Amino acid sequence: MLRLHARKLVLLVCLIAACDFVHPYLAIAYLQRTIAGATSASAETEALCRANRWFHSGYTPTYDVTTRDADGAELRPWQDGSYERVAWVRLTWSTGQSVERTLLTRDALGCVFGE
Repeated sequence: MLRLHARKLVLLVCLIAACDFVHPYLAIAYLQRTIAGATSASAETEALCRANRWFHSGYTPTYDVTTRDADGAELRPWQDGSYERVAWVRLTWSTGQSVERTLLTRDALGCVFGE
């Protein structure tokens, strides 16, 4: 009987560890889908701000941001203040997952850059 309880405990611990490992990947997959699939400016803003909130809440790992202007030139708005020229963003999480988006609005840039 004791061995049966030990097996159940080991199985439970393994299941918890697996969920802890898989959770960030599933959360990021959801964020990727909502960011890429946003069809309105408000949905885009909500999806990008959700990515920032989830990072700060500990649901997802950190992400890097790459930005480009309408001509495809890389921008660094956090250094030179060129936020008004940003037309495209890519979020790349530390898991290697990423999502790219041509922006409908710049309203979410404050969330993207954590400001």
